[in-house]
Amino acid sequence: MKIQFSGRGLFLFLMLVVCLCGCDGKSARNAEFLKNANDTNLKKVFTAYSLYSSRHGYTGPKSKEVLINFIKTNDKLTKYLDRSGLQRDTIEEIFVSENDGEEFEIRWGVFVNPDPLRAKEPIAFEKVGKDGVRLVILSNRKVLEVSDDAKYRKLLKGSVSREDAKTEEELEMESEEAAE
Repeated sequence: MKIQFSGRGLFLFLMLVVCLCGCDGKSARNAEFLKNANDTNLKKVFTAYSLYSSRHGYTGPKSKEVLINFIKTNDKLTKYLDRSGLQRDTIEEIFVSENDGEEFEIRWGVFVNPDPLRAKEPIAFEKVGKDGVRLVILSNRKVLEVSDDAKYRKLLKGSVSREDAKTEEELEMESEEAAE
């Protein structure tokens, strides 16, 4: 099951994170949602990256070491890390793809647009992937399945087409509008 967020979905996801810091009534259900939203290492890497960027002017960490240090030493993250399935003592493990056993390629120091409708920056990439398909996660939490080498190289450089950045929700809305 893939969980993808549209621009609005990303905004709602971030609002849920804020709520989890102070809400108790639905905490078990919210915790389950967060764990499902972080059910792969690729998604966990993005979550850690976005935690850092949201506290540093929407700019991602400069390196893996900076991100690991941030996760391991920032006490304000404890409650969120517990609920999202990220653990300080095993944080290094999230940087390896379950599909190919390779460490993810990550675009360090990227500005992550806080506007959920404009967020589309490629952040983390599988190096080899599985069955000729490499996964790439964008800053709107959309996971792309990429089999074309030229497209993969463009994504590594930060170039993503507006069409590729559209989430399933956006595509559905466009389809409904066209049917009307």
